[in-house]
Amino acid sequence: MRGPGGLPAASRLLRQPGPVARDRITLGMDICEDVRSGLVRLVPGTPLVEAFGAAMRAATGGEWRPAAFEILSGGFEPCIYCLAAPDPGGERVVTYTPMTNAGAVRAFGGSATLGIGADGAPLLHCHAWFAEPHEGRVFGGHLDTFASRIGGEGLRVRMMVFDSFDIRQLPDAETNHTVFRPLDRSGGGQ
Repeated sequence: MRGPGGLPAASRLLRQPGPVARDRITLGMDICEDVRSGLVRLVPGTPLVEAFGAAMRAATGGEWRPAAFEILSGGFEPCIYCLAAPDPGGERVVTYTPMTNAGAVRAFGGSATLGIGADGAPLLHCHAWFAEPHEGRVFGGHLDTFASRIGGEGLRVRMMVFDSFDIRQLPDAETNHTVFRPLDRSGGGQ
């Protein structure tokens, strides 16, 4: 059964508060000519932003480069996360819940992007799904990458380091959030 606009009847259309961006997809794989990739095991006890940054620097001989990661297996301890929730003030479609400490968890998957934050410092954006070890309850969310740490067994990830462009956190007029954007090395958009 279809609803308005041909969408499935159970679907909802989310409308962001700002103007719709002209280009919905800003990065095509055609510009990713210089990609280094490999499997990496991240060191236990390290905050996520440091561990992912160290893996990237090891692959580049110490140079800064943006990177994307696929989380394959391992754990977080502690795992500090939040969820998206409706913005009660209406300034955005969503905001974030308060952070929750899930303690030690086993990671089953996820992804992370390493770029430069609005303040000019390294920033890691990470979403993962995981299970707490005692009851086996599976859940997931947006991880606090400064407070969450790699668990005792480490974390296996697939890493892709990009040489052709930068990734920076910039204001987004459509969502009223700051978001990662790919930029050419001169600072212009892709």
